[in-house]
Amino acid sequence: MEGRVPFEIIPAVDIMAGSAVRLVGGDYSSAKVYWKDAGDAASYWQDQGAARLHVVDLDGALKGETVNGRALEAIRSRFSGLLDFGGGIRDVEGAGRAFDAGADFVDLGTALLKDAGFAGGLVKGYPGRIIASVDLKGGRAMAEGWTEGLDLRAEALAGTLKVLGIGTAIVTDVSKDGGLKGVSVGILEPFIAQGLCAIASGGTGTLDDIRKAARKAASMELIHEKGGRALGLIVGKALYEKAFSLGEAKEAASSAAAEARGRSLEGLRP
Repeated sequence: MEGRVPFEIIPAVDIMAGSAVRLVGGDYSSAKVYWKDAGDAASYWQDQGAARLHVVDLDGALKGETVNGRALEAIRSRFSGLLDFGGGIRDVEGAGRAFDAGADFVDLGTALLKDAGFAGGLVKGYPGRIIASVDLKGGRAMAEGWTEGLDLRAEALAGTLKVLGIGTAIVTDVSKDGGLKGVSVGILEPFIAQGLCAIASGGTGTLDDIRKAARKAASMELIHEKGGRALGLIVGKALYEKAFSLGEAKEAASSAAAEARGRSLEGLRP
């Protein structure tokens, strides 16, 4: 396990009308504004030591095109780490504008689910920079800003991503997002089993949730033999409501993951 990338804690920045907000369960009417200017959120997370941010254009996800491009530019100007950006990217031009505005990675959700050919072309055009944004509710994939359920299960979708050459998936349990009721890390398993890297999102409420997620993720990696990785956990409301600090979250994840890997390796020794 030497040289292993740590289990990351990634703050979420969801944008609505240029502001950093949080939703509960994907319900747009539940939006609570935390920063009027999303760029201020980026400055805050920069100061807190974040290495990466997960940025979502909520307005864009509903409209089907990027709405908060200027907010992305403001975030980029105030944050030096990695940015992945999604919400409303449905064509090559939209992806290009997101990269031009400062995104390191573009997250494809609805476009990936409804037009695999487009997604495959984008992967070839931007190798290593396209991430699958997989939103699940009751085990089914959701599209169009979490408003449309599709008859597509996680296992089938993971296989499709493998074929398309998409190496990383952000997997959100929509029913738990913003609810602070625990993380469904098990939803990553179909993707790790296919040899993909995966990031969990939705439901983190306590440091114990983070410890449990990190332990479960480490165990899944050791069970499956195709090289799949659980890269980390996207955390939103719990950080915004100051249930714990980013530093505390990172320490909890790191220590729990190391402990779980150590125990698992002990069990493998003759």
